[in-house]
Amino acid sequence: MFIWNSYFSNGYYPDPIVDCGMCDIGIHVITEAIERSNSLWPQIDGLVEYISTDRYLLNFSDDRHHFSNRVSLAKLTEANAESTIHEIIDFYRKRKLDFIWVIGPNSTPGNLAQYLECNEFIPVSPSDGLYMSNLKEYNMAETDFRISEIPIVEDAATIRIMAEGFEMPMESSVKFHRTLFLMKEKIRLRTYAALMDGVDEPVGCAFSTYYPDLPIALLSGATTLPEFRGRGMYRALLQKRINDVIGDSIKAVIVMADQRSSAPICHKFGFTKACELFIYKYCFDENNRDE
Repeated sequence: MFIWNSYFSNGYYPDPIVDCGMCDIGIHVITEAIERSNSLWPQIDGLVEYISTDRYLLNFSDDRHHFSNRVSLAKLTEANAESTIHEIIDFYRKRKLDFIWVIGPNSTPGNLAQYLECNEFIPVSPSDGLYMSNLKEYNMAETDFRISEIPIVEDAATIRIMAEGFEMPMESSVKFHRTLFLMKEKIRLRTYAALMDGVDEPVGCAFSTYYPDLPIALLSGATTLPEFRGRGMYRALLQKRINDVIGDSIKAVIVMADQRSSAPICHKFGFTKACELFIYKYCFDENNRDE
């Protein structure tokens, strides 16, 4: 069985971060935590499964959408890069699963992106791997919406928010929420909703996932319905989640932020860039290549 938190179990904390106060988390650990976020959720057969080798980590599910199936932590060489890429393509082809490949700062070889592009991988907008330490509580501004923690349930409203907010198929959002519901017994998760005055259902959502062996929380899944954007909900979702993790003795939070959308907001909010993640997708169905 894949040991998804083995790197952190040895208590390795190098290179203290200057602005981290009493926290002894190093920037290398922050970067590793960002890169390994694809394997943060434990395995659930049929929903979240892993194959780990000394060359790569595969994450796969029963959902065909490319963002539900991921390759990361590549440690390839010029000698085996081409053959390994073909091996991975064949793995997903046999399962009829589109997938993405995440190139992080420690991925090798250095020209891995060129290998992927030569094998018909399509670049997706890169993401900034961001962190914030020296966490402080925020005063939540009075607005016409509020941010509330909600139970982890398979709720039709949040399923719709994820589907529309991230422009993903409804079926994929349903499967994501099913996984989220089952995952709550295996790892610490907290879910949030943005509630608008005069609107019966939530209009935004977000999640916090706690690393089991580090005082770090991953802030992810933040989105709002398109018609309710521009009101500061993304920022408020950040503030509420940070306020709550402080109460759980979390010392740092990390975010993978799309450079086209959420990254500028996070930079203004005070996050620091630890690394950059380059994302490539591979779709077997030509109709999915432009999604």
